[in-house]
Parts: sequence; structure tokens; C-alpha cells
Amino acid sequence: MQDKAFYRSMASKRFALYLAEKEVEARREHQRIYGEISPNTWDVSHKMDKSTYCEETKKSQSFRELKRQVMEFPYYVGEM
Repeated sequence: MQDKAFYRSMASKRFALYLAEKEVEARREHQRIYGEISPNTWDVSHKMDKSTYCEETKKSQSFRELKRQVMEFPYYVGEM
């Protein structure tokens, strides 16, 4: 799978982040989770090496590292 990340803006300056091979897959996953069609989805694949802190694991991890651990795509990373 190519390294691709997509995000969908949401209310209150938050966004949902997905790992997927194609934008349409990220849109479908957003609709499945939130029950709404995602008209604005952006490819943020150029930020795959950015890190984020996970409260559950108490460690930082890049989106590329996370992608290597994921078994099924599209993958909902979470709201940020």
C-alpha cells in the first residue's frame, strides 16, 4: 500500500484522520463512522513522518510507523 493519509475537517477546529490507499476509501470510512458524507477530504500524505502523542500508549509515533502496524485499510486514526 502506498503511504497515504487523508483528513476531514470537523466542528471546533478538529479533524478526523484516516490511512487509506485512495481518497474514496477514506470518505467511505468517514461516512460509516460518522454517518455523514465527507465533501471535503484532503490528502496529507506529505505529513506521514509527523508524530503525534498517544494518551493510551504514552508515546509519540509517526503516522508512517502507525501504518506499518495496521493490518486492515482504510484505517481510522482518530479525531485530532
